[in-house]
Amino acid sequence: MFKELLLTKLLLLTAFVNFAQQASPPQLSSVMSREAYSVLQRHIEKHRLYPEDARKNFIQGVVYLQLQTDESGKIIPASVQPYRKLFPSCDEEAARVLKLFTEKLDVGTTGNLAGNFIVPIRFTRSAIGAAFPSHSLPNPVQTVVVPKPKIVNDPDWAVYGERGLEGKIGSVSPGDSVQVKGWAAWSYYIESQHTKGYVSYRALLVNPAMDSISKVLNQLSHEEEEVERNLNNLVPDSIVVAEPRAHLSLNTNKKSVFIGECATITLAFNVSEQNQARLQFYDLETQVLTIGASLAAQNCYIVSSRIEEVTGQEISIEKENYTSYKIYQGSYCPTTSTLLEFDSISLKMAILPAGKIVPARFIDFRARPVSIRVKPLPKDPEVYSVDNYKMVGRFFMKEELREKEIAAGKIFHYVLTVHGAGLTFPLQPPRISTPGFRTQLVDVMHSDTIIRQEIKSEKTFVYAMMADKEGIYSFRDKYDFKFFNPATGKTEILSPKMNIVVGPAKANEKSDLNSLFNQRDAFIAMDFSRSMEIADYHPNRLEVVKNAVKDFYRQGVCDVGLVIFGANVRHYPSAKNTACYSSSSLDSISTRMVKNGTAIGDAIWWANISKKDAVAAKLVIIGDGDNTAGFYTPESAAQLALKNNLKVYAIGIGHTGLVPYGKDEHGKPYMIDNTFSDMDFKKVASITGGKYYWAKDAAEITRILSEIFAGNGQE
Repeated sequence: MFKELLLTKLLLLTAFVNFAQQASPPQLSSVMSREAYSVLQRHIEKHRLYPEDARKNFIQGVVYLQLQTDESGKIIPASVQPYRKLFPSCDEEAARVLKLFTEKLDVGTTGNLAGNFIVPIRFTRSAIGAAFPSHSLPNPVQTVVVPKPKIVNDPDWAVYGERGLEGKIGSVSPGDSVQVKGWAAWSYYIESQHTKGYVSYRALLVNPAMDSISKVLNQLSHEEEEVERNLNNLVPDSIVVAEPRAHLSLNTNKKSVFIGECATITLAFNVSEQNQARLQFYDLETQVLTIGASLAAQNCYIVSSRIEEVTGQEISIEKENYTSYKIYQGSYCPTTSTLLEFDSISLKMAILPAGKIVPARFIDFRARPVSIRVKPLPKDPEVYSVDNYKMVGRFFMKEELREKEIAAGKIFHYVLTVHGAGLTFPLQPPRISTPGFRTQLVDVMHSDTIIRQEIKSEKTFVYAMMADKEGIYSFRDKYDFKFFNPATGKTEILSPKMNIVVGPAKANEKSDLNSLFNQRDAFIAMDFSRSMEIADYHPNRLEVVKNAVKDFYRQGVCDVGLVIFGANVRHYPSAKNTACYSSSSLDSISTRMVKNGTAIGDAIWWANISKKDAVAAKLVIIGDGDNTAGFYTPESAAQLALKNNLKVYAIGIGHTGLVPYGKDEHGKPYMIDNTFSDMDFKKVASITGGKYYWAKDAAEITRILSEIFAGNGQE
């Protein structure tokens, strides 16, 4: 099914080598006429500069900026803000260029021309290393750009980043003043107020200062052409090309770890400052996906760092200076004492020859294999465990209350966070039960990152709570987390320390009891992953599901709880002081409320812990397919549901084949190949004794929900 991996490929297609997994392609929030867009693009092409640090670090991609126009159609400079960033200097340059535009934009409307827009600005280049003149001049020469010899649609001359007039990076217009700083075959290397690079030799006025340079260029360009023709007649393997001084490295920050302890491996391409070869990454996005798959390990939790840009970092290796390009990084947390072994990894690079005609050749760089020894924990350590996970690392715990004042009969929120160096992802929310207190888990959040080759993670549990009467409450004996600290070799304990002071109930205020603490025996779980924005239903899958669920709740159903999920799961609260859901509250849900991904197993687990004890319950999952995230697999969660008397139904939404997803800058939909799969839905329904449905529209979803929940409480 079309999920996060293909979303990444889509962005790579539109953003060149920016291979980050991000949200869906931005759409214009107002419609700009094609003529206005062309005028704006010509301005961008003319004034955009390629930042030196971006060129040096081989940064390519698209900066998306949002902007507003006033009633006259002019861009409001203060409104120019990043919508999706690429690289700091590119982001700044893109904003600078748009703020320079002072003309009026015909945005395709009459009268008031105010509007909101998202504009892409591309930064591309063809090789590592900034453009430089083949033949430098001792002193720059001033001249101007002349009109093109023929009438064409675009009157501007292109400026290129590479010799041979390759890799367009900007443009200059007739009348622009430029400095000539060098030349190559049939081209001048120029600098202007807005750009620098190579232009055609025909683009510049041959004034007296340029006359001698022009004669030299004409004479020697013929000679260079002859040399290149001779090179082209040779066998490519016989051409002498500088051998690269570079290597691929695979390193680990730890040679041995305990079970549950995490080690980080890093794959990097390192280029010496003495390197003379013109190196270029070859089909890097595809290679990175293949490398990630080859570095998978059995019996491990793996946290991969998502490298959004391949940027260079200055390092020293054996007293030699290198620029290191980090390609892959991941932390591996083993669940058994089996040796972690990583085979030799290869990376294909292109070596560009000096000549324009001679094709590039390719070379495979190979990193040495790496292994990590895994040690068993000391005998019988009393640590937190769930399934095959053991809590090992250096952890801390934080407790917070979101509200400053707490009164009896009113909801407040208790926030528990476990964080530190190690894996927190598998931690389960503790069950908090104390006399006179009502508690309900409403949100679970998790994040992890790799900093200086060490995994840092945190997991947060948010509880809605209410005290029946005033008093001082504590959870000191209600839960704890025991973990093994490899640094000390000891078991350590995290336990709650907070005292919660609850004041008297406020006079004339209704209790919040019905808002959250109606434990239910029926649930709907809605998939809010980004793929639900695919437009094979009108206007898209998500809006169809939201409309169907709203129609279901309009029937007066108040005893069916709502859960939303992406890569994480959240309880969605009903309207204040009631167990029912309103249309307005459902309208406010969006895909931005959850992380991107599809955690079907975790959604089932959530219903398991939220249902009334010892009561038969039902869960309906509505979504578009495969499980791609979460701690629980759909099958393991379904087995747990079967034990707890929770019957799972599933409604699939989606089509197979070419479907529209997002739009380009002209408002034309992207078409992506969607392979809708409902295997996980069918599996969980079969295990728990539920049923699987496929729905063609909102009306059918509403009908199915009414059929499944027939007899559930209505207000």
